[in-house]
Amino acid sequence: MLKYHLLSVSCHHHRVMVKCKPPCPKMCSNYYYTRKCIAKKCERGCACKKGWLLTKNVQGYCIPRASCKRHIIE
Repeated sequence: MLKYHLLSVSCHHHRVMVKCKPPCPKMCSNYYYTRKCIAKKCERGCACKKGWLLTKNVQGYCIPRASCKRHIIE
């Protein structure tokens, strides 16, 4: 029953369900960082749509990349 519940989770705030969440999701504050992140394991979950970034942290919401300027200094 728990497995079914996890598979039926819906994504909000301009996120989509993906088979493997990014290990280090792109945020407005780290978009230009070039450091590589290595996934320890593949986890299904929600990620920002293509062209969208998280505002502050992984609990934040996704916004278009062009809108990041006003969210970097918060």
